[in-house]
Amino acid sequence: MSDIKTYQSKKGKLLGVFVWLPLIVILFFFIKDQIWLGVLFAALCFIFIGIVWFRTRYIIVNNKILLIRIGPYTHTKFEIEKIKSIKKTKTIIASPANSMDRIEVLDKKSLSVVISPKNKEVFVKELLEINPTIETDIKLSY
Repeated sequence: MSDIKTYQSKKGKLLGVFVWLPLIVILFFFIKDQIWLGVLFAALCFIFIGIVWFRTRYIIVNNKILLIRIGPYTHTKFEIEKIKSIKKTKTIIASPANSMDRIEVLDKKSLSVVISPKNKEVFVKELLEINPTIETDIKLSY
C-alpha cells in the first residue's frame, strides 16, 4: 500500500492577476465582438490554465520520491535521499509554482526545480524528516 502525502501549490494574488486578467479581458472582447472562434480559443486556454493553476501539486510517495505534478503530468521526479538543498528564491523563471513565495529544490546531480508549496514550513519539515542531510535556509519552528 502506498503512503502518499500531497501538498498543493500556493496561489499568489499578484501572479494570479498576471495569469488570469489578460485572459478575462481577451475573452470579454471576443464575446463583445462576437468572434466565436476567439471565444472557443479563449475558453480552451481557460481550461488549460485552470488545470495548471488548480492542479499543481507536490507529492511525497512512500517517503522516497518527490513528484512535481502539473495537472495530470509529472514535471519532475526527485529521490528524496538525493536532495541536496532547499533554498528560498525570488526567481521569476517559469516553473511549477503558482506564487512568488518560492523555494528551489536541488539534488546532488544539480537538477533543480522551483516550487511554491502552500504550507512551505510543513513541506520542508516533512522532507527533512525523511532526509536530515538536506541543507536549507528556511526557518523552521519545532
